[in-house]
Amino acid sequence: MKIKLKRFIAFYIDGIIACIPTVAVTLILSLFAGNEFMKIFISYICPLLWSLTFIFKDSFGGRSIGKMIMHLRITYSTKDKKSLLFYAVRNLISFIPIAPIYALIAPKSLGDVIMKTTVEEVK
Repeated sequence: MKIKLKRFIAFYIDGIIACIPTVAVTLILSLFAGNEFMKIFISYICPLLWSLTFIFKDSFGGRSIGKMIMHLRITYSTKDKKSLLFYAVRNLISFIPIAPIYALIAPKSLGDVIMKTTVEEVK
């Protein structure tokens, strides 16, 4: 399977996994909260929870759950350990509106280009 397809599948696995905490918190709160609070929660806090989960998804040694399932990992030019902030910035770049279009036409994602990383297969 080509690496670009593996990355695409890993991205969607991570997106689904990012929904789990949001759905769990929403279900629990719906038992106790009123309608007005739930409107605010669903409008503002749910997207924030999903975004935070998605932003920090690669913080496990350069591998998200989707990347682990698809046998991928992030590598970088220097061998020093990268910080949580490094992975957060790399993933924040994917929220730039042009980033998904760039990922379709370029061999590397915009986050990879800016942060000087590569996603490679793990044997």
